[in-house]
Amino acid sequence: MELYYPDSAPEYDYDDVNYIIDCVYRYCSFAGGTYKPRSHELFMRDDMGEKK
Repeated sequence: MELYYPDSAPEYDYDDVNYIIDCVYRYCSFAGGTYKPRSHELFMRDDMGEKK
């Protein structure tokens, strides 16, 4: 799998690509993340969701 990380800029913080990357990161826990995957609604509100 190849992931594309868009440039870090405030206007792109809450777009669909970043939501998909957030989901992949949380579902796979490559870095031992401590949060469960979150809904698109929580993502758009910048709510981190609940811990594992």
